[in-house]
Amino acid sequence: MYSGGRPTWPSGRVGVSESGEVRVHRMSARSDCGSVVNPDIVKAQIEAGSSSESAARCGARWTLKNGRVEPVQLHDVRVLRMNESPAIEVHLVRKR
Repeated sequence: MYSGGRPTWPSGRVGVSESGEVRVHRMSARSDCGSVVNPDIVKAQIEAGSSSESAARCGARWTLKNGRVEPVQLHDVRVLRMNESPAIEVHLVRKR
């Protein structure tokens, strides 16, 4: 996966309840961002993207039409509340 043209490696622990609800319990992302001036800002951006991605994966309903995925509009995706957001760890990788 690429984030802003840089390689990012996400992983997560996902569970499914008895009612069939999917929930992401924990996420971890490793990213090679190149030179970083303020690592806290980079980590915050990756955390926000990971949270949005888990909301889209768990809350979006993908439909097919003529063998193609129909576009999903942003207003159709449910945003996670704070108590639903997974714990997210971000590791910045530095190539040597």
